[in-house]
Amino acid sequence: AIQKEIGDRNGEAASYGNLGNVYRAVGLYEKARDHIEKSLAIQKEIGNRQGEAAAYSSLAVICQSVGEYEKALHYLENQLAISKNITNKHQIASSYHRLGINFLCLGKYNKANEHIQKALVIFAEIGDRGGVAACYNVQGAILMSIRNVIPAKECLEKALATSKELGDKKLEAGGCLNYGILLFNEAEYVRGEEYIMNGLVLSELTGDIAVEYRSLQVMAHLRLKEGKIQEAISYFSQVSRNARKYAALSTTTINLKFLSWISRLLPTGNLVHCFGISEMLLKLCMSRSFRRPGLWQI
Repeated sequence: AIQKEIGDRNGEAASYGNLGNVYRAVGLYEKARDHIEKSLAIQKEIGNRQGEAAAYSSLAVICQSVGEYEKALHYLENQLAISKNITNKHQIASSYHRLGINFLCLGKYNKANEHIQKALVIFAEIGDRGGVAACYNVQGAILMSIRNVIPAKECLEKALATSKELGDKKLEAGGCLNYGILLFNEAEYVRGEEYIMNGLVLSELTGDIAVEYRSLQVMAHLRLKEGKIQEAISYFSQVSRNARKYAALSTTTINLKFLSWISRLLPTGNLVHCFGISEMLLKLCMSRSFRRPGLWQI
């Protein structure tokens, strides 16, 4: 309000952008969209290309959070065009990386791979090892999605090794989860569980609620599959207890309702019904996750 009153257009745009990102963080996506669009309009008006790119980036995140991947594509392509125009190599690589994830979520695997490869080349060129590791993580997901297991494993192992070398616990948490799911799919259950649990511990340490939520859901599903009912109830209950924390994640609202239903059904011994609901939720969770895609069934 003060920036508007004194005619500070830069400050006004920044305030709208910051408010929009706060609304997005708590899952109020329409309010977030409204504020970011106001920020975008001002950035265009004053010719702030960097601010315009940031607004496009935020709008893409909102679209991805609600599953509007085609709309997100439009915003990400605009962000990429501006990044190229202002020759910001890191931003160009990040744009390619995010476009790759978006194409993966749309099931367009060739396009996803093409964009991730471009991001990988630029990240390597500018010496951003974290960016390289993030690309390997997504590339692993692409390869696993088309059931190309051996190269997928190699990519995820590279991502994990680099994240450990860099001491990037957040990146390592997502890598552990994805690698654990891959191992489960290959019937390497003991090693798979070890990686999932490592991912869960790291996600709790770093505050990565997306990986934490998915790790708990995967472990609950696996315990249910093994017939270990009390342990399954324990994992489902952890998710239910933290419902408020997970509320901002995409698909979580409907998931939490079903998880609560499973928790009530489990003590009745209706395991077949519970397993069916859990399996459906797990597939939904994996297919809608855009920050660290893992489109794999267990």
